[in-house]
Amino acid sequence: MNNLISFLLPYMTAYGYFILGGLLLLESIGVPLPGEAAIALTAAFASKGQLSLSLVIGVAAVSVFFGSVIGYQLGKYQGNRVLHILQRHGGTESLERSKLFLDKHGSKALIISRFIPVVRVFVVVLAGVNGMNYRPFLLYSAIGGLLWSGLISLLGYFFGQNLAVLTKIIDRVGLSLLMVFVVIVGALWLGRYLNREEVRTRQKLETLAKRLQLPQLAHWLQHRFDPAERATFTISVGFLAVLLSGWLFGGVTQDVLAREEFALYDVGVTRWLIAHNTPEGENIFLALSKLAQPGFVFAVAALFSIWLLLRKYRHHLLVLWLAVLGGVSLIEILQRIFQRLPPDFPGIVVHNPGLSYPADQPLRAVVLYGILAYLIVRTTVHWRWHVSISVGATLLIFLIALSDLALGEYFLTDVVAGLAGGVAWLATTILVSEMIRPFSLSAPA
Repeated sequence: MNNLISFLLPYMTAYGYFILGGLLLLESIGVPLPGEAAIALTAAFASKGQLSLSLVIGVAAVSVFFGSVIGYQLGKYQGNRVLHILQRHGGTESLERSKLFLDKHGSKALIISRFIPVVRVFVVVLAGVNGMNYRPFLLYSAIGGLLWSGLISLLGYFFGQNLAVLTKIIDRVGLSLLMVFVVIVGALWLGRYLNREEVRTRQKLETLAKRLQLPQLAHWLQHRFDPAERATFTISVGFLAVLLSGWLFGGVTQDVLAREEFALYDVGVTRWLIAHNTPEGENIFLALSKLAQPGFVFAVAALFSIWLLLRKYRHHLLVLWLAVLGGVSLIEILQRIFQRLPPDFPGIVVHNPGLSYPADQPLRAVVLYGILAYLIVRTTVHWRWHVSISVGATLLIFLIALSDLALGEYFLTDVVAGLAGGVAWLATTILVSEMIRPFSLSAPA
């Protein structure tokens, strides 16, 4: 952290005000830039004595003010066109919230919305579209910009003064746990985005479905299995997933056997992760790795089987155990074929007593949580459930794979091959499920 600050300090000292002003001006007229982060970072450098905090606040407030004026003029003279562009990037929900803000609070909405990303841009443009009186607009825009700039600047200044404390916290937590945090935050953001953009996402999926439903494939399936369009799309995606994951597995295997290219990074990646781990991180990774151990996998599959029996989903029960038992068998076969030994050097937290290629825990994680997500999505109709289950399963699989690397139980190529093999078997199971579904007597999904 200190090295990064030292590297950026000369540039921020010379150009900090100009960079800050330009970013905030663009952000205020709708360009998707991190305005809060820009102010906080510049104020953090001001705490080092190289910049003036008062000038940071002043530059930020003036830039935001002029950006708001430009946004107002754009709304006044190009309102519908500008709103259409903003809606494509900010979403329909943000536009509706902005309208409610403006209707409820009037000119004061310019102050309140300044603290809400995206909405603040819509409110300014809507003020121009609605022909808000110019003097109140200028007054409240100036007040909102000054309050927002001042508060964020003070927070950034405080952050800069306590950088040493933050560095100690980061060193204590470890880079590996920070990676976990970033991944979780990213997954939460993705889930929220997909839920918010349901209409647009559905339209894109429908377009993709039409492109993937090849006429020859659809004709062949209709005469043999009579599937719905959804099944045809699922089968097309399944074939594609099998091909891609098989290609990835083959490429990684070639590098491992020849000990070249991708495999050359194995030891370096493992050592780096172990060096940046901490006792707290090890405990969390150990807990995550248990979520893909054989006993836990069979216990989860058994509990889910009870639920399927109670719901009389006999077809889904067959698919579940085909995936789980087939995945476990696939691991045994592949590991016996390749006979690769796991990592064995100082610092490894978990010593794998067996074979490592492909990694069994990532493969089991993909098969178990992937098939659970597929079956739950098949038995529900709500979009939010589909998004939450799919994103949650993907996140959990990734964290389990990361934990195996951080504990030193497998090499990087072991984990990648395990993930690829898991996806290939999962896709194969789903293909079989869709093809035999018309012959199943189970309740409709």
